[in-house]
Amino acid sequence: MSIKNAFNDAFDVKKFSEEGKKRTLYSVVQSNNNQVTFGIETVEPLNEVPFHYHDNNEEIIFIKSGKARVWLSDDNENEDVDYVELKEFDVIYIPPKRKHRILNYDEEEQLIFTWTFTPGLQINQFAAK
Repeated sequence: MSIKNAFNDAFDVKKFSEEGKKRTLYSVVQSNNNQVTFGIETVEPLNEVPFHYHDNNEEIIFIKSGKARVWLSDDNENEDVDYVELKEFDVIYIPPKRKHRILNYDEEEQLIFTWTFTPGLQINQFAAK
C-alpha cells in the first residue's frame, strides 16, 4: 500500500499487527517536524483497541467504515464509563490524558478508521498503557 502526498511522492506504509490480536495498525504519514501523525487502523469483528491514553497528544478518530463503541474515561484510573456509538463518517475528538477504548461490536464487518495526532507520535508510543 502506498499513499501519495500533494507532490505525488509515495509514502511507505508501515504495517504493524500484534500476534494473536485481531487489529492492524498502519502508520501512514508523519510530518517532518513531528507536528502531525496520521494513520489507518483496522479492527476485526468483535475485537478492540484496549484502554489506553496519550500523555500529550490530541487525537481525532474518523470512522471510514463499520461500527464502533468508544469509551472515554473521566480520568486514567476509571474504565467503567459510558460509551458512544459511532458509524461510517462519524468523528470523535479525544483530548490528551483521556483513557479510551475502541470496540468493533459488529459480528461480521471489519472496522476501518483513521486517527490523527497532534503533536505527532512515534510509532513505539502506540503501546497500550
